[in-house]
Amino acid sequence: MKIHTIILLIIAAFFAPLAIFAADAAPATVATVNDLPWQLALIPLLTPLIISCVKILVPKIPGAIIPTILAPVLGIVLDLVSHLTMSTSLNIWLAMGLGLAGVGLREIKDQLTKPPETDT
Repeated sequence: MKIHTIILLIIAAFFAPLAIFAADAAPATVATVNDLPWQLALIPLLTPLIISCVKILVPKIPGAIIPTILAPVLGIVLDLVSHLTMSTSLNIWLAMGLGLAGVGLREIKDQLTKPPETDT
């Protein structure tokens, strides 16, 4: 079995329970910025910090895994921690999106701090 097939099976095994629970859930409402608790607003800020610590501890993580798997999972974990410690509402899809937003925030910071290219 090839490695990409194994990775796809792992991803499918991760999302299968979410699909089962989503079928039983009530229709989702659209969350606005005013509805977002401050704990969830910290997820895009904490995700790049945690990812950089993980990259220091495990330097051989492939770059493609970070935005596709690690950032959404970190968003879910941070949302779960917030839910358990501060009794906020648990929203897995929003947490995944906020984890991915953390990757986008880091990319914006990298683009703004990169020196401009000169034409020579």
